Amino acid sequence: MKLREKILLALAVTLISVLVVMLFFTATVIRDGYVNLETDQMQHEASQARAAVDADLSTINSHLMERAAWNDTFTFVTDPTDRSYVSTNNISQTFTTCDINVLLIYDHDHRLLYGQGFNLSSDTFEQFSPLLLDTISTTPGFLNVTAEEGSKTGILMVGDQPMLLASQPVLTSSFLGPSPGVMMMGQYLDPAQVNRLAEQSGVPFTLVQNRSAVGPVSMDSVSISSLNSSQVAAVLPLSDVAGTGSLLIRVQEPRTIVLNGAESARTFIMTTMLISLLFVFLSLGFVDRTVLTRLNRLITGVRAIRMNGENARIEGIAGSDELALLSAAINGMLDELSLAHQSTRESEERYRTLAESAQDLIFLFGTDGRLTYANPTALATLRMTSRESFGQTFTGLFSSEESSSAATVFQMVLETRTPNRFEVDGTIAGSDHCFDVEVIPLINPDGGFGEVMGIARDITERKRVEETIRYMNAYNRSLIEISRDLLIIVDPDGIITDLNATSEQVLGFLRQDMIGTRLAEHFTEPALIRDCCQGVLDNGIRRESEVCIRHREGHIIPLHCTASLFRDYEGTLIGVLVAARDISEENQMEEDRLRLAKLETLGVMSGSLAHQFNNLHTSILGNLTLARSMLYDREALLGRLDEAEDQLTRARMVTNKLLTFSRGGEPLRSFQEVEPLLHEAAENCNGRGSYQIEYRVSDDLPRVFLDRDQIVEALQQLITNAMEAMPRGGTITIVAELCDRTDGEREPQLCIRVIDIGQGIPDENQKKIFELNFTTKDGAAGLGLPLARSVIQKHGGEIEVSSGPGGGTIVTFMIPIGHDRPLDLAPRLPTGRTRVLIMDDEEAITDILRIWLTRRGYDPVITDDGVSAIQAYQEAMIQHRPFDIVFLDLIVPGGMGGEETMRGLLSLDRAVRAVVCSGYSNDPVMASYLDYGFVGLLPKPFQLTAMEELIQSILLGTKGAMPSDPNNSVISDQPE
Repeated sequence: MKLREKILLALAVTLISVLVVMLFFTATVIRDGYVNLETDQMQHEASQARAAVDADLSTINSHLMERAAWNDTFTFVTDPTDRSYVSTNNISQTFTTCDINVLLIYDHDHRLLYGQGFNLSSDTFEQFSPLLLDTISTTPGFLNVTAEEGSKTGILMVGDQPMLLASQPVLTSSFLGPSPGVMMMGQYLDPAQVNRLAEQSGVPFTLVQNRSAVGPVSMDSVSISSLNSSQVAAVLPLSDVAGTGSLLIRVQEPRTIVLNGAESARTFIMTTMLISLLFVFLSLGFVDRTVLTRLNRLITGVRAIRMNGENARIEGIAGSDELALLSAAINGMLDELSLAHQSTRESEERYRTLAESAQDLIFLFGTDGRLTYANPTALATLRMTSRESFGQTFTGLFSSEESSSAATVFQMVLETRTPNRFEVDGTIAGSDHCFDVEVIPLINPDGGFGEVMGIARDITERKRVEETIRYMNAYNRSLIEISRDLLIIVDPDGIITDLNATSEQVLGFLRQDMIGTRLAEHFTEPALIRDCCQGVLDNGIRRESEVCIRHREGHIIPLHCTASLFRDYEGTLIGVLVAARDISEENQMEEDRLRLAKLETLGVMSGSLAHQFNNLHTSILGNLTLARSMLYDREALLGRLDEAEDQLTRARMVTNKLLTFSRGGEPLRSFQEVEPLLHEAAENCNGRGSYQIEYRVSDDLPRVFLDRDQIVEALQQLITNAMEAMPRGGTITIVAELCDRTDGEREPQLCIRVIDIGQGIPDENQKKIFELNFTTKDGAAGLGLPLARSVIQKHGGEIEVSSGPGGGTIVTFMIPIGHDRPLDLAPRLPTGRTRVLIMDDEEAITDILRIWLTRRGYDPVITDDGVSAIQAYQEAMIQHRPFDIVFLDLIVPGGMGGEETMRGLLSLDRAVRAVVCSGYSNDPVMASYLDYGFVGLLPKPFQLTAMEELIQSILLGTKGAMPSDPNNSVISDQPE
């Protein structure tokens, strides 16, 4: 055995001994310490869990002590016939405040005076189990608690369900007796309650029933067991009132301490092993460097001199030890020889250093193909020593399949004296690696050809990577091609570089037609898809958007696009991958769903309106019949006519509700006082309970430009919802004030709040309350809040809801105040009778207007369409008897309507004063009559006095070219 091997063996034995000692120490001492720490932790957590249960029982007892000493409780037990105790002391709040499920009150004869169960999950009363009373009556101590004892608490097993139960004697507020009875509070330890206690204590524990418990047990004995290598459990008995451990607290935790300890031990052992190995290698390196290498150098030098038979100088050894002295003695004899071969040795040394430090396999061959030199890397690959490698042939290094190719290359190099290379996909000397082999002829300075150098580079990893890339490319290509989505790859400049077959099928383009084109030019909104892709390139975050793309044949296809970064196998950015899905069918299904929802809504509303109209028509017909029979009783006759007129007003409100909800329904605005609208809306609401309306109206409120009927209807819906939120009655507060605008404008806006103190709206429903047909009430259609939002939005406003479960609801809407648009109307006081031109195709209406206006001193002229109205106006101008005011019906079936007629009148007289009339309030002309040249608006149905009021305001040139109170109306359009 060589000296080097002996030293290595001694170091290895020492290292193994140290590791054996370390392993024994870790297994016997360190692990036991971590197990003890784990046991202490589990005992502590089990004690914490029991403390949480005890604390909860103590909290219940504290609440009980407070309420058992109320004078009201004492009076009730003394005189149980007085049942006002339950209502005045808010028993439901007691359950939620004290977090209990059962409240019991007994007199001193153990008779149950009051008992109530409560479900904490649903906040509702429920009947408690009769087994509870039997268990209490058979358990000593709870019914016989006295003032001297103070209280009785414990865990009571009601069947299989544990309950925390506390009993207190009923005393006066001064804690005086004698006690007429006892009061008890109980809380079921159900899974939800146990989870709450676990969260409070920070210990994940559960309660399990100990069915094997038959007698008293030690309450401090914690049983700890390992469930598996990663979980540990601790079990602690929990005593009930009978003193038996019928309940067990079970705490289960991951074995973090033991596992971390084991990991620390392994880390310590590995660190020690690495340090030991480092010591071995350093020691071996030190011995090798200071002794063995120097000794081998001497031996090598001496052998070289002996073998070559030449004078030479061996390499000198520095130092003053024996090896250095020996080296100096030898070199003294070889100085002359060393000087002769100095340059040759230096050259060979440089060459050898380069060759031996190379990671490639380097060989030297004679012209006969036999190996003369192999560097350390080559020797390690060949698994042989330098001496064993001598004599190997060039072709013998390769497998039989590769040897013929190797021989051909070698012969070609010899003949051409030029380098050549080839790849070996098999093996070299049995090594399972692939190599790139280069054969280089070595030409002497004198031109002679002495040796051939072979350099083999291991390319196994490169081959594996190339194969993996080919496989992944094929795999990814197959995934792209079978995808049902459109997959398009674009470079950072937005140029399409690839797409799948689905893209060709959906868009109608061939792959070669789209590659090289810009992606954005295929979309209807190029900027949108361009910004989407650029955003992905800028921040690397995936983006989604809905866009439309053009088919080759021209039609548009809606797509849902997802854009993300696309990289190659090395992570180099290639561009953006756009995945798109055709959503045409989804859009169509959504449109069909919305259309069906609208039809269902119209069906519900139509039924409701038909019912209301039938009731109103019945009332109107009845009043007219009664009026006919009271022709000789003027006072009774007028009363019946007033009642019929009121019913017509209500019918007008019903039609306004339908117009407001329908598409269109533009508001017919006029300046209105706010406070009367609030009172009118509240008076129209009929709640079943006892409600009080509290108004808080700011003193500085101006008149607001709004549609009176629509705002009243919206307020009525909000107040009705507030009443329904308080089925037993309560106070509803309506606040009206000015507030700042949210759009940054300086002009303030009207802010109205409807506040109730009802049950509130759950968070999950707040986002749905404005959706059509959404309701939580049986039999409701879900139209109220959508109707209110439609009104507010048509007024250019916003509506929002603030609510929480049990905290009431605040509904707030804001609308612009609006500016009075000035009318440049100079007063026009006629010298004679005021001439009025009326264009309306309904003879029933024109007859009434002719009679009424004539009786009021006006000079009316009636026409039935626009052509005759323009002709009458022109003739009046020629006769110098112009009309002072014109009323035009907006819709004339089969003839010229009001809008076209107005254009004709303006062409005759730019100063014409015309009023538009119609029952179609959703027409844009009605909503913006000033833009069409009209100076006034008179929506049908209207009251005759309202018409006269409008005539006078226009003739006097005053503002407000619309009746101030058009609600009491008698004139309306007939069905057309």
